[in-house]
Parts: sequence; C-alpha cells; structure tokens
Amino acid sequence: MKLRHLTFLLFLIPLSFASPTLAENAAQLSQLMATRQCHACNLSGIQLTGASLAGAFLRRANFRNAILTSAVLKSADLAYADLREADLRKADLRQADLWGANLINANLEGANLEGTNLWHADLRGANLRGANLRGANLGRTNLKSADLAGADLPNASLLNANLSNATLKNAGLDDDVLRGTLLCNTILPDGSISNEYCASGQKQKADLADRPLGTSGPRQSN
Repeated sequence: MKLRHLTFLLFLIPLSFASPTLAENAAQLSQLMATRQCHACNLSGIQLTGASLAGAFLRRANFRNAILTSAVLKSADLAYADLREADLRKADLRQADLWGANLINANLEGANLEGTNLWHADLRGANLRGANLRGANLGRTNLKSADLAGADLPNASLLNANLSNATLKNAGLDDDVLRGTLLCNTILPDGSISNEYCASGQKQKADLADRPLGTSGPRQSN
C-alpha cells in the first residue's frame, strides 16, 4: 500500500466506525483503498471526500448516501453501481463507466463528467447544475426532473433520453443534441418550455423511457 493511501485509510477508519453499518464495511473499505477493487461491496454512507480512486473497479458497488465530494474517479468502472442520493459535487468522473448506474437524486453539481459513459443510467431528480458533460454518452438515460441548469453538453449524446420535467436553462449544448429525446414540460436553455412529447400520442414513448433499467445497448470499451 502506498504511503498516501495508508495515511488516507488511517484517517477514514475512525469515521467508518461511527455507526454499526459503517463498522461492518471497514474491511471492504480497506480492500478498496489497498487494491482499488471492490466489486459489489457495500459502502453506503461512507465518507470519501477527496479520495483518489482513479481507475478503480467498483462495478455494482453500493455507494448510496455516500459522500464523494471532489473524489477522483477518473476512468473508474461504476457500471450498475448504486449511487442514489450520493454527494458527488465537483467529483472527477472523466471517462468513467456509469453504464446502468442508479443516480436517483444524486448531487453532481459542478462534477466533471467529460467523456463519461452514462448509457441507460437513472438520473431522475439528480442535480447536474454546472456539470461538465462534454462528449458524455447519455443515451437512454432517465433524466426526469433532473436539474441541468448551466451544464456543459457540447458533443454529448442524448439519444432517447427522458428529459421530461427537467431543466436545461443556460445549458451549453449543440443545436441538434435534443433530437430524439423525450421533452415534456422541459425547460430549454433559453428558458422556454417544450411540450413536444406531452401529447397522448406519445404516451407509449414516455412509458418506455420510465421503465426500469435494462441491460441492452452499446457500451464504451473499458
């Protein structure tokens, strides 16, 4: 174990015993910091502010309610991870794989998600204000009621994404990026509201976009 990881771990262990739930996860925390691998581990509610976890293998890990502010998760594998209500403000998630991840009500304000794979992720109610989503893959994501105000989205893919009740006010995006997305009561960058797919004839499309996450679709290579 590198010295800086050992120092960080020694700082975190007292915090991990603050409650029975975290105490049970101390071994998994130690494994994560030592090896950067923790498949399907349970680290719900963990405090990892500023942690250096670039390239970590965290597929299907449980980070629900975790505090990951300013954490470095560049190129990490977080496919199918549970990040509901996690605090990821200003986290570095560039080129990370969040395919099928559950990010309901997660706080990603100011996070760097450039080139990140979010295909089929669930971002309902997520805070993405001011986030960097340049070149991100947001295909088939559920962004219902998400806040993307001021987000940077050039070259991002939003094909078949659900943006109903979402806000994109002052977001930076290409002219055609919203083509093929579900817009219903959606606040556009200029402040206007789009109800393009609110008509009853589009109900089937809306229902499809709200279904539980599937397992099909393209992925970025790891």
